Amino acid sequence: MFQSKYKLVPTNTFLKDLKKKVAPNDRKKVDRALHSLVKNPHQGRKLKAKPFAKWRWVAWPYRIRYDIEGRQTILYTIRHRKEIYRD
Repeated sequence: MFQSKYKLVPTNTFLKDLKKKVAPNDRKKVDRALHSLVKNPHQGRKLKAKPFAKWRWVAWPYRIRYDIEGRQTILYTIRHRKEIYRD
């Protein structure tokens, strides 16, 4: 069976958030979530009325915001659920 793979493209903001905002003991959850995004990013939830990062994936208690462009998944940010939607 053929599994389609998407390329993860993290932004600088995502990498900074991953380093500073994700607790070390939660890192395995985030790694599993990223592995799932490689397989099929369309499993995430589509957000309404957002100009960018139109998709959301949950790695409790974190949210990953991303977009899908062709075969690439552009990772914009990862933050705790209480602060992800604050702008």
